[in-house]
Amino acid sequence: MEWEQINRLAKEHCTKLGTYLRYAALNSQPYYYEFDLADVFDEMRIIAKTVNTVAKKFNETGNISANDVRLLEEKGSELSSILIEAMGRIRPKKLKLKSGY
Repeated sequence: MEWEQINRLAKEHCTKLGTYLRYAALNSQPYYYEFDLADVFDEMRIIAKTVNTVAKKFNETGNISANDVRLLEEKGSELSSILIEAMGRIRPKKLKLKSGY
């Protein structure tokens, strides 16, 4: 999909693909994404401890209760919410190029 879009843009600018890519690379402002994952990892560790406790209980007894299943579903939902919220915090930032590049 991206490759077709790049080819289309090169054609729209009446240039060869290589010429268009070179121009785009040299005349665009690159971005990077700044994102701190420490808080996400902390929350994931807490969820993992709960899941491991249930797994240990199952491995020892061979049984899993309805409450354990509900707890695992709840923790899966929590994990999903944490990741969705974390992804929403990602914002692109312009890369500051050093002079001479």
